[in-house]
Amino acid sequence: MFTAENGDRAGVPNIIFLITDGVSNVNALQTIPEAEAIRAENIHIYAIGIGLAETTELDKIASSPASANSFTVEDFNELQGLKHTIFESYCPVKSTETIVDRKPPGRCNTAESDIVFVLDSSTSVTDANFKKILAFMKDFLSDASIDSGNVRVGAVIYSTDVEVQFHLNRYSSKRDILDAVDNIAYVYGSTNTYGGLHTARTQMFTAENGDRAGVPNIIFLITDGVSNVNALQTIPEAEAIRAENIHIYAIGIGLAETTELDKIASSPASANSFTVEDFNELQGLKHTIFESYCPVKSTETIVDRKPPGRCNTAESDIVFVLDSSTSVTDANFKKILAFMKDFLSDASIDSGNVRVGAVIYSTDVEVQFHLNRYSSKRDILDAVDNIAYVYGSTNTYGGLHTARTQMFTAENGDRAGVPNIIFLITDGVSNVNALQTIPEAEAIRAENIHIYAIGIGLAETTELDKIASSPASANSFTVEDFNELQGLKHTIFESYCPVKSTETIVDRKPPGRCNTAESDIVFVLDSSTSVTDANFKKILAFMKDFLSDASIDSGNVRVGAVIYSTDVEVQFHLNRYSSKRDILDAVDNIAYVYGSTNTYGGLHTARTQMFTAENGDRAGVPNIIFLITDGVSNVNALQTIPEAEAIRAENIHIYAIGIGLAETTELDKIASSPASANSFTVEERFNELQGLKHTIFESYCPGTYISKNITPVIVLVEVVVVL
Repeated sequence: MFTAENGDRAGVPNIIFLITDGVSNVNALQTIPEAEAIRAENIHIYAIGIGLAETTELDKIASSPASANSFTVEDFNELQGLKHTIFESYCPVKSTETIVDRKPPGRCNTAESDIVFVLDSSTSVTDANFKKILAFMKDFLSDASIDSGNVRVGAVIYSTDVEVQFHLNRYSSKRDILDAVDNIAYVYGSTNTYGGLHTARTQMFTAENGDRAGVPNIIFLITDGVSNVNALQTIPEAEAIRAENIHIYAIGIGLAETTELDKIASSPASANSFTVEDFNELQGLKHTIFESYCPVKSTETIVDRKPPGRCNTAESDIVFVLDSSTSVTDANFKKILAFMKDFLSDASIDSGNVRVGAVIYSTDVEVQFHLNRYSSKRDILDAVDNIAYVYGSTNTYGGLHTARTQMFTAENGDRAGVPNIIFLITDGVSNVNALQTIPEAEAIRAENIHIYAIGIGLAETTELDKIASSPASANSFTVEDFNELQGLKHTIFESYCPVKSTETIVDRKPPGRCNTAESDIVFVLDSSTSVTDANFKKILAFMKDFLSDASIDSGNVRVGAVIYSTDVEVQFHLNRYSSKRDILDAVDNIAYVYGSTNTYGGLHTARTQMFTAENGDRAGVPNIIFLITDGVSNVNALQTIPEAEAIRAENIHIYAIGIGLAETTELDKIASSPASANSFTVEERFNELQGLKHTIFESYCPGTYISKNITPVIVLVEVVVVL
């Protein structure tokens, strides 16, 4: 391929993209030497592995460093999400501003560190997952400044017993350390976290074993369980470690209970304790840890996305109203409490700026502590640990009413002139005093108490959205299950504490398509049998959430809706409603009508009936269709693409959204060109629709910088893709 006769150009960079799902089994011993020969000829290799349990060969094929040139995804469906990651490596941005390197080599290039990895190899981990821990360790170390001598690395594994793998002074080159990691064997047994930590403190961080005076000492603990050997000594050992100024990053995998992990980690736990759902997610944790391990330094002003104490100095009186009904379960209630603690870990409590109270509700309501009960963060976090689960029905009204009438009173600590905030966390719709819930929320908001409403696993979010302060898009949040609560923290912070900075920030959620632009928008919604009634409600919830930011009341944006299955039904035309409230109510009233998938019919109706002057289409105003479907056409299927072409020929723009599609050819051909900017897919769950909103907004309303001047560099390259 890279020969003059076959088109290779002298002086132009040569690049290979290798994509594979396995390890060599033909001429296997020649694979790495061949990759070395390629790199010796200055041909750059990007290696992409799919579903690999073992990445050693892939990493050795890729150009150095492997962390920037070797990429892995769990399955083939995740390939699409890899594009931007590779682009960041393949085409670095050049700009007139100073760009922050988010993946620093060697902890901010020059800083010294003595690092010990303490790895759980207990039976619950399994051999296959232990390999993933080692792969994460190697990936992390690939950016460390080891060969310069700045960083030293040691390793300990533990199960029932503890084994030192290598001391800090055992290896001085990155290659030797990575090879040593490859040779760490899995030794199953119980979970003696105490032993692993104790060995790190007493044997690893000693002068004779390579610890250097004046150099920061760091432990990375990776575990999938709670201690079950010497369990009572684990937290005291962690305290002893921290007392010796050894910093602990604690990483937990699949933990239902994070109390021990958080108490092992250095303070604050929010910056030093990390959890992922399973071992496959470890790789995605690297950059998160780097942001803590190596704080960004730059000549530009950086926005702190996790502000302590709501913008450092602002005062707040905050009451958490927590659902403890039977459907929550005890295990999940603990996750709610863990989220509450994590959120409060950044609050400016000890200064007196923030006061916190808590209420739980099921059939009845129980005040846990008032706003003036505790004045220190430690006392509040301990009090949260002591909140007991009390199962029962879902009396959301009672929880809100108690917050308004008992919590926000002067005698119980409410301060005049200080903003009052409620965080409501629930997994269900009210079933006790249900008709009073929305009126109670309205009464709360009438008293200038702000409500953030967080729903978990809700098929129907109407009540949640009506409880939350307006707009619901900024104050009502939903996650699929309790494990996703933790990831919601930063999203809420962006609403709770708007970013302030000396740089110009891009508004990623523009109201009304860049504030003033006019649009005539028609939603074409698939209601076929495969969608199901429950999922159709999620489509409607997405539509409402999207429209919550549209400039409808000003008259800039008009909205119409069509649903289709075997037949097509117009729900409302562009000139039917002129207020956002009326449109959102109309969306709530759209009924699910099951049948086949007549996408052609839906599109044809939009073109011929919706975008007409008599039905509200305005001359000179952009026309836009949002098509949402979960399947390929099976009625009038041969007419679908021609109909989409006819629509686009009339300058109607099509955004096509597919859910759980194994084949996206039709979707991409329906969407306006390029498909990469106008065709969107979510993996398999209608719950993922909500996360698509901002992605579509970035295409629908490109962000506008006042002066960022980021200029992409066009580089001549020759690329060979090896599949």
